[in-house]
Amino acid sequence: AGPGAPAASAAVAPAVPALTARRELPAARFSTPPAIDGDLSDPCWATAPQAERFTDDLYGQPVADQTIAYLGYDARYIYVGFHAFDSQPRKIVAQQTKRGASLAGDESFIFTIDTFNTHKGDDRSSFSINPLGTQVATLASGRGTKLEWEGAWKSAARLTPDGWSGEMAIPWSILNYPAVKGPTTCGINFNRFQQRTQLTSWWSNVGVNGFYDLDGQWIGVRFPGFVPRLSLLPYAIPAWGQGPGATLRSGLDARCT
Repeated sequence: AGPGAPAASAAVAPAVPALTARRELPAARFSTPPAIDGDLSDPCWATAPQAERFTDDLYGQPVADQTIAYLGYDARYIYVGFHAFDSQPRKIVAQQTKRGASLAGDESFIFTIDTFNTHKGDDRSSFSINPLGTQVATLASGRGTKLEWEGAWKSAARLTPDGWSGEMAIPWSILNYPAVKGPTTCGINFNRFQQRTQLTSWWSNVGVNGFYDLDGQWIGVRFPGFVPRLSLLPYAIPAWGQGPGATLRSGLDARCT
């Protein structure tokens, strides 16, 4: 520039908002699984992909008390770990101890998976725990309405000086998934409810109305080979009426998955 010419100003790139929905997480296969004890010191978590920067479902803004979730898998289980930070850990609420009961009123962390990636509510399976490790699950298409059908998925949680942490191990055998070969993509999400603030925060924010097409994507996962299973559940229900004696109703529920 010649004498007296104004100095060139540096170009300023426009701000790009951070992605809050339809987020992606690469699939990571664990060679050594974690011990499900609520402690995230297992070596596999150090290399697992992280789901972070949770936002509140009402305004889509990052919440003050953040959560970091981790996800991995092997031929038998899906493994979920998380650390839920809390600036006032003494106010964390956890009272429910009965498996399958409502966690309303408690802190909770929820992992959801849509193995067919349809973005439909009926195709999402969810797995929730509170800081006591109490389990609540809802399997896709209304399956698992009985705890016996739900399967023995594992979970544990513990309080920490800066919040609480937890782990889950979810058997592939309790899920339905497509018989595809090679890497594929399925829907996933993580969300947390904090009782003290009444805030629900999401990793991939579906909003208060639950627009599941905004779920996150698990990229490159390889489903185990699907093996059909037949499960039988006998039951007996005694009853006493106003008349003399008692009745006994029995039967056998069958399920093929």
